[in-house]
Amino acid sequence: MDFSQCCAIVGSASFDAGHFLREYDAGAFACVVAADGGFASLEAAGVMPDVALGDFDSLGYEPDAPVVERHPVMKDETDLELALMWAHRRGFPSAAVYGALGGRLDQTMATLQTLVHFARAGMCVAAVGEGYVVAVLSSGKAGSLAPANMVSNETQEEGRVDTAAVPSPCASLDLPGGLEGIVSVCAMGGDARVTERGLLYEVEGFMLACDSSRGVSNEFTGRAAHIEVAEGDALVFLPALSLCALSDKNPV
Repeated sequence: MDFSQCCAIVGSASFDAGHFLREYDAGAFACVVAADGGFASLEAAGVMPDVALGDFDSLGYEPDAPVVERHPVMKDETDLELALMWAHRRGFPSAAVYGALGGRLDQTMATLQTLVHFARAGMCVAAVGEGYVVAVLSSGKAGSLAPANMVSNETQEEGRVDTAAVPSPCASLDLPGGLEGIVSVCAMGGDARVTERGLLYEVEGFMLACDSSRGVSNEFTGRAAHIEVAEGDALVFLPALSLCALSDKNPV
C-alpha cells in the first residue's frame, strides 16, 4: 500500500484528533476534506479543511470553508461516500478516513462497505478509529460486484466505478519490524484467499471464509510482516499505526 498523495477525509463520528494532527503536522495529507459534521471536529483541532461537503444536517449550518459542496438531505450516498467520490474523481491514489468508525453500528458497517468499493476501484484506503486503524486489501477481481442495474448511470458519473476491470494496487500490506499488538483479518463481501507472513500465526494462500472468526487475534512478533489478498477483499485491523508504517515496503 502507498499513502503518499493522501486525501484525508473526516466524518462526524468519534475523531482521533491526536493521530490526525501527528499525520497533518508531518505533511502526510495532500488535501483535507470535511464530510458534514467532520468540519466541527477539525475546527476543534484548529484545522481548516480544503473542502467541506455533505448535506450538513449533522453540523447544523453551512460551514465557511475554502470550497463548499452542499448536497440534499434526501440522497443515495452517505456524506462519507460523497467525500470519497470527490477524492477519487480528482485522482487521489489514497485516502485516510477519520471520524467514521464507532457510534452507530450501521454507519460503521456502511463505511467499511464503502471503503471496500474504493479499494476495488484502485485506491489505497484506511480508516482510523480511536486507537486502531483498519486497512482494506482488495484483489480487484470481479465476483462480488453489484449487478449493473443496481447502480444508476447518474451514480456512476458521480464517482462510483465498474471495478471488474480495475487492477488493484492495494492487494498487499507490508509492515515494518518492531511493532507490537493484535492483527485481525476479516474477509469482506465473500471469502478471501489470504497470506500472512511474519506474524505469530502464518498462512499461505488460505481461503478465509467471510462467515468465520478464523482471522481474528493474530499478533506481531517483532519481525516485518506481510499480509496479502490474492482473491476477494479483506479488512485488516491494526493498532493505531502511522500512515508511513502502512506505506513501508518490508518484504518477508
